[in-house]
Amino acid sequence: MNFDLRSNFKPLTAVPSALIAAGSVDGVQVDCAQGHSVGFYFNVGAITGTVDAKLQYTDTDDATWIDDDGKSGNDTALTQITATGDAVLFVSVPRGKYARVVVTVGGTEAQVCVISLIGPLYDVEAQ
Repeated sequence: MNFDLRSNFKPLTAVPSALIAAGSVDGVQVDCAQGHSVGFYFNVGAITGTVDAKLQYTDTDDATWIDDDGKSGNDTALTQITATGDAVLFVSVPRGKYARVVVTVGGTEAQVCVISLIGPLYDVEAQ
């Protein structure tokens, strides 16, 4: 069994880098059953407005999503982003089998990218 970062963590593009107009974008679901925790890493570039994001979860499908209420110690939402920079939402105790972020852009537009990182993985493959 390997204990290096490459073998123990799985990255996934949750929201591909794009110039997002005002409105909301649902991120790709992440299978929390693969690891102990998940981090959603945000990078915001050019921005004319605001960026907000919240954490959601589901147990069964990609249709019925519930906002995380923060009772498990997870981050439930980002502090509103108003300038270029980085931020993180941590899911230390997944509340459902799947998690995702919903990104909301207020104002005109924002360049946003979100990467999720699952780990340490429960099933580590030898590299």
